Amino acid sequence: MRYKTIVDKSEDGLEEIIGAVEQFEEDRFLASLSVRRHTPYDIQQATLMVREYQAKMNREVLALDNFADTFIKEYATDNNKCFETAQRLFNRIRSTICASRRIFRKTCPIVRKPMADRPSIFKRSVLSYGFCQRDLFGVNSYEEAVKILYEDLRTFFTTVVSTLVLCRRMIHMEMAVREDDQMCLAIYKDCRDKALAGVKEFTDMFGNTALPE
Repeated sequence: MRYKTIVDKSEDGLEEIIGAVEQFEEDRFLASLSVRRHTPYDIQQATLMVREYQAKMNREVLALDNFADTFIKEYATDNNKCFETAQRLFNRIRSTICASRRIFRKTCPIVRKPMADRPSIFKRSVLSYGFCQRDLFGVNSYEEAVKILYEDLRTFFTTVVSTLVLCRRMIHMEMAVREDDQMCLAIYKDCRDKALAGVKEFTDMFGNTALPE
C-alpha cells in the first residue's frame, strides 16, 4: 500500500505537520526502530541523512527569518489575490517539508493490503499515530548509535516546529494587515515613496551623464 505524501500548501497543511511533529518522543522513536527492523547500518545511514537534512534546514531557516522581517511590506491591500501566503511560505521551506516527509514515510508500517483511501504519512507514522507502548529501559539502554540518532532527530524536529510556527505567525501577520485599512495605507505610501525615490535616482543618473560629442 502506498501512503499519501502530498501536503496541502495551506494553513491546514501547516497545522497537520505541526501536530504530527509535536508527537515525537522517546518511546515513539524507539518503537519506530522496530517498524522496519533497522540494522546498525540502517541506523548509521539514518543519522547521516538527518544531519544532511539539518544542514539544509539551517540555511532555509536563516533565509526565512530574514524574509519574516520584510515580507509584510511587499504589498498593501486588503484583497490580495495575487498569491496565498501559506503557498508562498511552503515554497520557501521545501527542504524542511521534504525532509520531514521522508522521515515520516520511513517510520510508517508496511501494509500490503490495499485500501480505498491512501492515509497520510503524518497520520500513520509510528512517530505520530496511535497507541505507543512504553519502553521499560529507555533510549539509554541502547547502543551509542541509537542514542546519537535520537538526539539528532530531536534537534531536527525542534527546528521543524520552530520553522512552521514562524510560518504560522507570518500568516497571521498578513491577516492582520488585510483587516487594518490604516496599516494598508501606511504600507502603500511607504512602497510609493521608495518607488519614486528609485525612479528619481535612475533619472538623475542619466541626467548627469554627459552625452558624447
